[in-house]
Amino acid sequence: MPAGAVGSAKKPQAVPSPTAREPLDSQARIAQRAYQIYEQRGDGPGSALDDWLQAEREVRTERNVSDSE
Repeated sequence: MPAGAVGSAKKPQAVPSPTAREPLDSQARIAQRAYQIYEQRGDGPGSALDDWLQAEREVRTERNVSDSE
């Protein structure tokens, strides 16, 4: 195949996350909350995954409380 030819590169496949089936607005709220958690840590080192999982729990709890009212 000539140099610069396209076709042999494999497309990266999206890895489904546990929240992939949730509405997009929930994803946005989780992302926003995860960023707030990151900022509260002082923008210091930490785990983005831990921030995301904490935010996900908070948003889901918030949603469950509002659904039960």
